Amino acid sequence: MSNKHRPIVVSFPCVHRGEGSLLIQITCFYAQELKSIVKVVSGIDEDSARRIVGASRNRETDSKAAFGTIAHFSSPMFGGESYGLALALADKITRHGAKLSNSQIIATGVIPADGCGRVESVEDISSKIQITEEKAKRPGIFVLPKANLEGKFLETWQALDRLENKGVNWVAISHVDDLDNILWQGTQEHQEWPLYQKLMRKGRESTNDNLNSKHGMAAMMALMLLALLGALFWGLNRYPNSDVDESASPQKVKIINENGTASVETGSETANKTLGVEKRSTPIESMVIDTSKY
Repeated sequence: MSNKHRPIVVSFPCVHRGEGSLLIQITCFYAQELKSIVKVVSGIDEDSARRIVGASRNRETDSKAAFGTIAHFSSPMFGGESYGLALALADKITRHGAKLSNSQIIATGVIPADGCGRVESVEDISSKIQITEEKAKRPGIFVLPKANLEGKFLETWQALDRLENKGVNWVAISHVDDLDNILWQGTQEHQEWPLYQKLMRKGRESTNDNLNSKHGMAAMMALMLLALLGALFWGLNRYPNSDVDESASPQKVKIINENGTASVETGSETANKTLGVEKRSTPIESMVIDTSKY
């Protein structure tokens, strides 16, 4: 077997509740004379595999589109359809030849049977990223659906940042062929490694934008809190309770509507000074509102 068609391994993260989560490996072998496009030794039923691989080959027009592959799953203990992208990538890299070497490839994504190679979102993406972070070898590449990043959930972006800090690069795609001539020797000559780096850079920029927006919101909240505390502090200094004792509290108030003015009188010199009102000599026995002018 030539080096171009050596067995290819692509893994996918599998979440087991209450058990040890793991990366399940799909080992794919080249089989040019195979009458079926894919044969599964173990892991899933062949009908499911044919639907996934058939959809991912939708855009292929060369003779390799008819070549067969044999897929072997390292464990059958998984459910759901998130393995679809890993199977599709393993099939393409096996038939066309790997373009990258010495890099572990890990992928998660759903390939619908009628989607013509479209990559759809998966559930619990943060847990799948965490499994990849814990189990992946370095260097590595993690491929995930772009649809899982549309909400820009902070937890997902932070998990991707941690993954990259561990030495595993990542890229988000919406179609399997977004990686044509990047992970495998393809026919789209414009798809070169710089494009992959561009996709990576866009991912990092999106991460930074999302984190900055979250930090900006936190900073705004902090400023609002400081402004509120400042207003409260100003009010306490403007009218300090400690400057007026009980003896200085107004005992009686008289309001007289004369010429549209009002006067206030208290029974204490201290209170008069504090409130900034003029003391009148006439004792006040009660609160009086003079309405004789109306």
